Amino acid sequence: MPSAHRHAATIESSSGTDQEFSSESDSDDSDAELIQVRAALAPAPPDVTSQELCKALEISQRLLLDLRGKCREAIKKNALLEAAVPKGRKCRNLTSNDLAMAAKEDTIQALGRKYSITHCLWINIELFLLSARTCPDIDLNSKERWLTGVSMEDGVRAELFKFIPEEERELMSYQNFGSQFGRGISNAHSKMASNVKSCASAIFGLNASIFIRGWKQNEDPNCRPLLLSPHGEYTKFVPVLFPRPDNPVPHQLLKTAKLMQVLKVSLFGKSSLAPTGAASSRTKAKIWKLRAITPGMIAAAAVMAIFLLSGDAELTEIGDTMKIPYRKYHNFYCQHLLTGGAWAHQVIAFFNDALFSGTSSYVPPSTTLNDDGLGHTWEEDFNRAIEDKLAEPVVDDGTPPIPPQHANDNTNSGSVQVNELLPMSHYTSAPSILAPSISAPPPAVAAPPVVTAPPVVNMARSSESISTAMEELNLKHKDPAESELPTPTKARAVPKARHKGKTTVEGQDVVVRRSGQKGK
Repeated sequence: MPSAHRHAATIESSSGTDQEFSSESDSDDSDAELIQVRAALAPAPPDVTSQELCKALEISQRLLLDLRGKCREAIKKNALLEAAVPKGRKCRNLTSNDLAMAAKEDTIQALGRKYSITHCLWINIELFLLSARTCPDIDLNSKERWLTGVSMEDGVRAELFKFIPEEERELMSYQNFGSQFGRGISNAHSKMASNVKSCASAIFGLNASIFIRGWKQNEDPNCRPLLLSPHGEYTKFVPVLFPRPDNPVPHQLLKTAKLMQVLKVSLFGKSSLAPTGAASSRTKAKIWKLRAITPGMIAAAAVMAIFLLSGDAELTEIGDTMKIPYRKYHNFYCQHLLTGGAWAHQVIAFFNDALFSGTSSYVPPSTTLNDDGLGHTWEEDFNRAIEDKLAEPVVDDGTPPIPPQHANDNTNSGSVQVNELLPMSHYTSAPSILAPSISAPPPAVAAPPVVTAPPVVNMARSSESISTAMEELNLKHKDPAESELPTPTKARAVPKARHKGKTTVEGQDVVVRRSGQKGK
C-alpha cells in the first residue's frame, strides 16, 4: 500500500465515527487531533495516484474547516470575556459563570438585531420581563391590534413570543433581557443606516457628496422632490416610496426598486448591488436563515429611505432636525401590510420575487379599484385608498385623473375641458367648472361676422388657479363675440356729394360748388 494511502487510512481510523469533522465536536483528546493534523501535512510519496491525492485533499479540507470553526469559537469567547470584565477594575480571572452570562447576553443581543430588521426598528424595553403567563392572546393580523397604545403593546408581546425560538424563551426571564435586547435593536438599525448610506448614491441616483455627514439633504434641490409631497409637506406618503415620484399613485406605494435595493444591501451586503458581484458567504439573510420577506422589513426599508433624504443625523423615533415621526410611519406601513388586502399582498409578492425568488405564491384577486371621489387633502386621499384595500393596479398614462362627476360627460371632439388641463391640486382648491365648448363654424353660405378669437392660455401651468384661467378666457358672464364688437354711436346722416366739394364738420350745412356756376 502506498504511503499516501496509509496516511489517509490512518486519518480515517483516528477520526472514529466523526466523518464530518464538525466544528461542534466535543472531543477533548488534543493528542488525537494533533496526530490528524500531522498526518494531513505529511508530504505525499512520488508514486502516489490521483485518487489517493484527492482523498488526502478531502480529509485535509475537512480538518481545515474543523480548525477554523474552533478558532472562530475561541475568538468569540475571548471577546465575550473581555466585554464581561468590569471597566475601571484590575483584570481578574473570569469564572465559568461569567462566561455563561456573557454568552447569554450575546445571544439576547443577536435576537434583538434580527428583530430590529424583521419586525420593528424600536421597542419599549419597559415591556420586559416576559413570561409564558404574560403572553396576550391577540391576533397579530387584526386591525384591533393597532387601535390603542395598550393593544399595540400587547401585540408586541405576542409578537416576541412568536419570534423567539421555544428553546431560547427561558432567556426572557433573564433580568437584563430588556436592556440587552434593546441594545441589539439599536446596534442593528445603526449598522443598517451606515451600510445603506454608503450605497445611497447608487440607490437614489444622486451625487455621492449629498450623503456626506453635515450635508443638509432637506434643502438640496435634488432631494426635496423625493421627500416632500406635491404640496410641499412632510407626509408618510413620501414620493420616494413610489416608482414615479413625480406622479404618486396609491396602489403603487412601496412597490419601488429603491426600497428593494435598500433591503438587498441590508440583508445580502453591499457587494450584492454590483452587476457581477456575489453576496458574501456570511450575510444576515444566511445567518438568520431568512426565506421570505416580512412586513417589518419593508417598513424598515421605507423609513430608512426617508431618513437618508431628511438631513437628520441619527435615526430616532422622531427626527431631531426635521421632526419626522419615523416610528409612527413605521407602524403605519406595518399595520397596513399586516392587516392584508390585495395591495398588501402585491407589495409582499413584489419583494419576495425580487429578493427571495420562488417563495411568493399569492395571486391577487381580479377586482376594480374602489374610488369614491376626491378627499379634502392629498394625504387623506391616499389614506382612504389604502384603507379601501386596493386591488388590481390601474393603468396610469401620466395624465391627471378626471373627477367622477365629469368622467361621463359627452363633449364634441373639438371641445376643450378645463379639468383635463389643470393640475390635480386644483381639484381640491376650487369647485370644478366646465369650460364652454368652442366648436368649428358651419359651412359658409354667406360671409359670417368677423369674431376675434379669445387669447390662447397655457392651462397646464401648475401655479395658476381656476379663477385666473377663467379670467383669461373672458368667462365672467360675458359673450366673447360681443366684447369684440365696436360700440355703435348716434350720428346724423350725411348726404353724399355728387361732385367734388368740401364737407364741413359734422352737424354743419354742406356747401357744394359747381364748376362754371356761382353758388346760391
